[in-house]
Amino acid sequence: NTTTNTSSPGTTIGGGTTWAQVSAGDLHTAAIKTDGTLWTWGYNSFGQLGDGTIVNKSSPGSTAGGGTTWRQVSAGKATTTGSFTAAVKTDGTLWTWGSNYGGVLGNAGTNSQSISSPGTTAGGGTNWASVASGYYNIQATKTDGTLWSCGYNAYGELGDGTFSSRTSPVTVAGGGTTWSTATNAIGAGRASGALKTDGTLWTWGNNAIGQLGNGVTANFLSPITIVGGGTTWSTISAGTTHAGAIKTDGTLWMWGHNHLGQLGVGNISSYASPVTIAGGGTSWSRLVCGYYHSAAVKTDGTLWAWGYDFYGQLGDGTIVNKSSPVTVAGGGTTWNTTTGTISAGYYSSAAI
Repeated sequence: NTTTNTSSPGTTIGGGTTWAQVSAGDLHTAAIKTDGTLWTWGYNSFGQLGDGTIVNKSSPGSTAGGGTTWRQVSAGKATTTGSFTAAVKTDGTLWTWGSNYGGVLGNAGTNSQSISSPGTTAGGGTNWASVASGYYNIQATKTDGTLWSCGYNAYGELGDGTFSSRTSPVTVAGGGTTWSTATNAIGAGRASGALKTDGTLWTWGNNAIGQLGNGVTANFLSPITIVGGGTTWSTISAGTTHAGAIKTDGTLWMWGHNHLGQLGVGNISSYASPVTIAGGGTSWSRLVCGYYHSAAVKTDGTLWAWGYDFYGQLGDGTIVNKSSPVTVAGGGTTWNTTTGTISAGYYSSAAI
């Protein structure tokens, strides 16, 4: 209920112990409670809070239409041209709202301007499984194992083999029905990535700084496997210009831009191929990549962060950048290790 920056974790107004999933966007946050209600707060000039207004909120408020059937939410990453939000309900429908720059809301252009209340994507359907919101683009999987995307596509981030933006969801090049439907199996940013059910990791889109992890710096319009390949990848996250993934053995790997230490490898050198973070270890459980910072939870329930920290987004009580993982202020071993309970936004982070 304030606009004061905080460098240590604090609870939202109203508190409560029923929060199930959270997603931090650029300048807004969205979260779902165990009762299936969806709550949003923060910047709202483009209607990204979905409450039917364009009024900023410093306390959680429910979306227009309310309801108790929200299952998963993803707050979009976008800046000067406006942000957005996407969410899946328990009935398998996919909903979007906020800025429609590049057609990211996937509503076939029926509303070219911002939308301040949730609306379904073009084509509808009741078999959406998970969604990830990137920079003016959305990546989503269906229960049949297909992968779909829509929105801005100047760098090939939709993975459909073109540079054409799409106002309705399209399948990625190569199609297939073996894309993992798990929430933590999709990464969306200016570059995108996803896991297949066979444990392979694929990336596409902007690669100017090696954020695709394929050893080069050329953009790719279609999914390709990262350097080293392998079939043991279990989770992925994509930030602005960096990305990372965890393997089934609990090791954490990062790649891409690293000018502020966002790779957590102990230096500020960028890497076009996956490298393990400083300190290594085999107990990493969940990873999120934000604008220029990253955060992760270990299986022991500890929460770690690294990278850019000017606004206190690392939560360690300082505003000093870190190139190696550090624990948040207050430490503790009760941070939730389940899917969707940690998120890194533009200049903020959130965790349950």
